[in-house]
Amino acid sequence: MSIHSSPLDSGQPRALAFLVAVALVVGCVAGFGAFVFRQLIGLFHNLSFRQLFSSLYDANQHTAGTAPVWLPLVALPSGALVVTWLVRNFAPEAKGHGVPEVLDAVHCKNGHIRPIVVLIKALASSITIGSGGSAGREGPIVQIGAAFGSFMGGLLRLDHSDRVTLLAAGGNHSCLVHTDGTLRCWGYNLYGQLGDGGDINRLIPVRAFAAGREVSEVALGEVHSCAIFRQGRVRCWGRNALGHLGDGSTADNWTGATPQLPGNYWWAVASFGDGSCAQGYNGEIRCWGYDAYGQAGDGDRGGSELVPVLVSGGVITWPRASAYVWHRVPGGWTPGLRRVRATYAGSATLAASVSNRVDHTTVP
Repeated sequence: MSIHSSPLDSGQPRALAFLVAVALVVGCVAGFGAFVFRQLIGLFHNLSFRQLFSSLYDANQHTAGTAPVWLPLVALPSGALVVTWLVRNFAPEAKGHGVPEVLDAVHCKNGHIRPIVVLIKALASSITIGSGGSAGREGPIVQIGAAFGSFMGGLLRLDHSDRVTLLAAGGNHSCLVHTDGTLRCWGYNLYGQLGDGGDINRLIPVRAFAAGREVSEVALGEVHSCAIFRQGRVRCWGRNALGHLGDGSTADNWTGATPQLPGNYWWAVASFGDGSCAQGYNGEIRCWGYDAYGQAGDGDRGGSELVPVLVSGGVITWPRASAYVWHRVPGGWTPGLRRVRATYAGSATLAASVSNRVDHTTVP
């Protein structure tokens, strides 16, 4: 166990600035990718239902069909066959919603997503939607942006943690935890997921007032956000139609809601597309949100879990532990504020870990 100063407080601002600059590039490219993706949807829609080679298409306006009545009947199965061929032969990871595949890359593949996923995901999803299939736009946009973030991470030979950060920068919105415990977010904000009290998209980071202070960790879903506080509390904000926020309601919340979790002993939070999970110091895991496919892990499925439910199986094998650490500073510290953390290097059976920040003030 060792003590070290927080990197953001002790001389690595250039490294942070570089990562932020790369993240901005990833975000811009992801935005352009989203635009191209929308154009492809319009193109395949017009080909399937209007016999028109054009990308002009407004999903909010009904367009009268001019194609033969049999063409839409052929377009849907034909589109399904083309999509199946593309995904099976070129990028199997391009199947599915998009967000779960990004989470799998983050947690199981060290942030690696093959560049070809950008092309195949864009084509497969646009053909599916344009030909009348049942699919959404948000998940593919997230995966397309994340794939470019992974590509940039590999090109610049960034380590695992920085590569994962760039994957997040390719999603709908992004957030950074400041060293003072506040949160800054930017990007898509239709449902108030940036936490700034409004629904205006932001091109630069803004203060997430919904998060308050003393934030130690943040997790981002498609259209909602959650944060862990150093006191062991959880707070979420943004869309809530499917129980995203876990507060027992379905009303969107721009100012922050508290999931109905027992006690204040939660140390980690992770969000998926339309919900989140939190883990306590005792290893207990509870999840909430969309549960049509058993995402909550309670052995049931169907509808949504508006409040957190206990994941089946009780607690994990290695729950979070607390430890006392003693450290001598030769000669003592000069007067002033220092922010320190305890780090554990890890062993064959226990992963490395870093403690929450401790503020220490030395007086004359």
